[in-house]
Amino acid sequence: MLESSVTAGVFKWLWNELKQSKFFGVLMAVTAYFAYAYKYSTLRKIILGVGNVENYTETSVFYRILSSVCNFFVNLFTKIASFFINAAKSSLIAKFYANVVKGSFIFDTNNFFALCIMFIFLVPHDYWNNMYALAAALMLCGVYVFCLALGKDFGKDIKGVPFQLLLFLFSLFLSAAISFDRADSIRILVFFVTSYLLCLAVYGTIRDENRFESFCRIIYFTLLAAALFGIAQRIMGVEADASFTDLTLNKDMPGRVFGTMGNPNNYAEYLMAFLPYAFSFAMTRKTSDNKMFCLIGLILPLAAMLTTYSRSSWIALACSCVLYVFIFNFRLVPVFAAGVICMLPFIPQSIYNRILTIGNVKDSSSSYRITIWTGVLKMLKEYWFTGIGLGPGAFATIFPKYALGDTAVARHSHMQFMEMLVEGGVLSFFAYIWMLVSLVKRCCHKAVTAKNINVKYYACAAASSVTGIALIGMFEYCWFYPRVMFAFFISVGLCLAVLREK
Repeated sequence: MLESSVTAGVFKWLWNELKQSKFFGVLMAVTAYFAYAYKYSTLRKIILGVGNVENYTETSVFYRILSSVCNFFVNLFTKIASFFINAAKSSLIAKFYANVVKGSFIFDTNNFFALCIMFIFLVPHDYWNNMYALAAALMLCGVYVFCLALGKDFGKDIKGVPFQLLLFLFSLFLSAAISFDRADSIRILVFFVTSYLLCLAVYGTIRDENRFESFCRIIYFTLLAAALFGIAQRIMGVEADASFTDLTLNKDMPGRVFGTMGNPNNYAEYLMAFLPYAFSFAMTRKTSDNKMFCLIGLILPLAAMLTTYSRSSWIALACSCVLYVFIFNFRLVPVFAAGVICMLPFIPQSIYNRILTIGNVKDSSSSYRITIWTGVLKMLKEYWFTGIGLGPGAFATIFPKYALGDTAVARHSHMQFMEMLVEGGVLSFFAYIWMLVSLVKRCCHKAVTAKNINVKYYACAAASSVTGIALIGMFEYCWFYPRVMFAFFISVGLCLAVLREK
């Protein structure tokens, strides 16, 4: 089909012509030099060396206590579910399950996960309530525990969950305890705990490559549906909003698409979190036709990403792409760079103008962030060690005393790393950085050393996804919107599942 088509013939002819050109010769020479330099570089040693930190921490008393607490609750809920299942084996409910529920499409575990995830990310913002995400995540965790009680092949021990992830969770509880607005902190803590449960459910559910592929299929088609929603918005027209865009510097820029998220930055963050997994899913298709169709499908979320006009997400996506190519096969970096350069003339003028505003302090959104950061730095002189407490309530209580200009109404610092320091102090900040570095480094190591090509693709996706969200966090507080928080921790669950693959 595709291999014998006219399009394929044109591509083959272009490829043959390219290989005979001087440009190709120069590109290969640059690639060879790059490969030689990297082979003996310190960077390679850093990526390939995981170190012994995990071995020390995972045998520590603190880790064992946290592990015991987490496992206690998982085992407790599993035993409760088992009791009810055993008690109901001869009941009408059991007969109903055996004859109606069991084997049905909706109540199949994978399909139920798919429906819940699609629900979380595809419900339009106007019809959305954050409690829906909470309910969906708790249902997923409930299904996970239910499957454990039925004796299905799911993991219930948190062994393999990085110490840094548990330490960060511990810091969140401390942050809520010392908060200047404890009620709001507990509200936010519930979302964090639910996100962690969802992360552990994803990690425990994905026990082999087939389940990983099935989960990424869910991500892929949900991403396409969300992208279609955003593209439909662009076609119908989105009014330019001064709260999202400096209309003076971006006079010709159309309204920013926000998809199902209500905010263009949140929408772009969601796309960024799952695009690497969608690409890896496409590349792991068994036939060239399926692979090509899936790759073509990715044009939709990429187009949706462009229409958000989110500069931080564009930068994050570009960097995550470079990281993906680099750890998959570092020899391809010059080829990738050449391809990007060749695409530059085709960038629309509105996008080009938007890129030029990066770092421009005259841009209202940039100047607003700088003003907030200045105020937050003043606040951190007093609260840098303990933080002020989890959530926007504590921030709104303390920040007005240090705010500059018209930023007193700000509900967060507009920077993920700064927010961790503001809310949870040194412990949260340190644990968050350690968690990110550990996950990315271990996934890079997995990608470089993996023998299975599919595991290699998904390890690259995991490292790129976490890196992309982390880079967006240089300019945004991504977790202010719970749905983005859920997307991040789903990605973390996938990271842990990849690291477990042999």
